[in-house]
Amino acid sequence: MNETKNILVTLNLEGHSYEVGELVLNNRKIYFRYHLDFLKTGLNISPITLPCAGEITNAEKDTFDGLYGVFNDSLPDGWGRLLLDRSLSSKGIDINRLTPLDRLAYVGDTGMGALSYLPQQDGNYDFKKQLELDVIAKEMAHVLKGESTEMIEELFTLGGYSGGSSPKILVGFKKQTNELIHTLFSNA
Repeated sequence: MNETKNILVTLNLEGHSYEVGELVLNNRKIYFRYHLDFLKTGLNISPITLPCAGEITNAEKDTFDGLYGVFNDSLPDGWGRLLLDRSLSSKGIDINRLTPLDRLAYVGDTGMGALSYLPQQDGNYDFKKQLELDVIAKEMAHVLKGESTEMIEELFTLGGYSGGSSPKILVGFKKQTNELIHTLFSNA
């Protein structure tokens, strides 16, 4: 995985998509600048710590690994971070070399909340099959014990973006077929 240097931040709100601005990594500092068109919308994603202005800014390095809190909130924590780290490690990626922008790029447009981050990582997952809760629970137990699982990608996508330290998944119920579905990737 090449180090991510630039991420476009998009706000998806009430059926509209707005290009908020860009995060740029330069000399180990992360900078942010709002797009001028976004400033004209009157929307404000973080009025106290990141007021709408046209200047290039950066958050303090010690706070949220150099990210503003509004962007850091999109990163998985606890259970999700464990799954992400295991998933990336299984692909031979050194998780100790990841920057916050690398992690945001992996979250892409599948995270919790209204913000999306491009570039996003490829995710070729098949969620058309019915979810089996017993199988998922068993695989989660393997992860908690530090054992490997072939379902690490699916577990991360099912619940790795939600907050907290406990295992969880986000699913929907398709009444017509009486089955559980993964709501973020399903057209149900």
